[in-house]
Amino acid sequence: MSQAESDSDDGVANPILHALLLILVLPFAFLVIAARIVLSVFGIEFEEDDDGFTVPSRLKPLLARIDLAQVEQAPETDAGEHPANAIARRAEAGEWDTLATELAALEAARSAATGLSRPYERAAEAARHALSEATEAAQHCSLMTIADIPLEILDALEAALARRPGDHVLAAVTARAHIDVGWYHRSGGWSGDVTEEGWEGMAHHYGRAREILDRFDPEALNSPLLAEARYYLCLGEEDPGRALERAHAVWARLDPQSLTPHTTHAFHLLPRWGGSYEALDIAARQATTFTADSFGSGAYAACYLSVIARDEGTLGTVEVPFFEEALDDLVARTEESERDRTVTSCLVALFAASKPLDTRAEMLRIARKLAERHLRGGIDLALWHRLDLAKTVLAACYEAELTEGARLRLDATGLTLLPPEAAEAA
Repeated sequence: MSQAESDSDDGVANPILHALLLILVLPFAFLVIAARIVLSVFGIEFEEDDDGFTVPSRLKPLLARIDLAQVEQAPETDAGEHPANAIARRAEAGEWDTLATELAALEAARSAATGLSRPYERAAEAARHALSEATEAAQHCSLMTIADIPLEILDALEAALARRPGDHVLAAVTARAHIDVGWYHRSGGWSGDVTEEGWEGMAHHYGRAREILDRFDPEALNSPLLAEARYYLCLGEEDPGRALERAHAVWARLDPQSLTPHTTHAFHLLPRWGGSYEALDIAARQATTFTADSFGSGAYAACYLSVIARDEGTLGTVEVPFFEEALDDLVARTEESERDRTVTSCLVALFAASKPLDTRAEMLRIARKLAERHLRGGIDLALWHRLDLAKTVLAACYEAELTEGARLRLDATGLTLLPPEAAEAA
């Protein structure tokens, strides 16, 4: 079992993309489940101890010139906690029947667009992370955070599925859990680095996931969760290209206003998976036709945001003016409750697009405009996790002015850049 891949250099992109995925996927207070991994971001090094936080030396002296207010995490509404938190608790408690029923209700109610991910998508992801004993950051060939779910928990899921053999949601969660464990055995590195034991472990768990999923038809059951699981199952094929195309088409049809099928498929159109940058660009443009009612041209930006941290070659095909317009659409059309998460994710990805230098300047210009338009009140640490992380991103955006002695401030009025003379007085 192998994947088509090229030896492109991700540089610091692995931890960057992983942080981006966590911001996209993990909800509110549930973010703490993977806090150790969140800390490895933007090419910023961390030691074994969480306190070993270091910033790129070029930017380190600039952080003292940035003053960021902090905002409290918004309290739960009268409607209750975020669904993903509830689903995660069901998973931790082994309440499989209730988990399946509640997740099925979220999947069935997928009519409204929210942002970069849907409530049912985040809830299913949260469930698998709640089951995991350890996680591994996304690497060269893996878009996902790989979860190592203990065998006894897999057995418990299997037993629950045996009691509810027709439950397609429980089947999707169980199959995805096997796929997670299969990838944990394989690891997300280049195929040439995978051990024989890694391939065997992946084959075993992929085989079980296939047995589970072959009993269900995603289209007949109108289930994007099943379609997503079948898409990830295609990654285990020797030559996955055509299978991924077919699986992506089904997944996108079943939830035409979700960005997730398109951002996921964009990654698997990279050359390392046997795709091409041209195919990626075509797919990013086609994605806008699926999701135009909810996001305008925003899907084009979302697709590129999912890959620019992983492969600098993607920046050679992105049409920057259209990308910038699409980014505005993406943020503007995200529901207000999700907008801060989307803005944070976009800033992360734009900062990550740091090579080559001329492109870095263009991406940082766009990031700066985004920050100036949308950062208000302060930094929500439930999203950024660390204040230094937000400061590092902003230091890169305002590096020239800060180096010359200016000071940057974020408060209720937004971002304010104080010139050197005013900065000294302040």
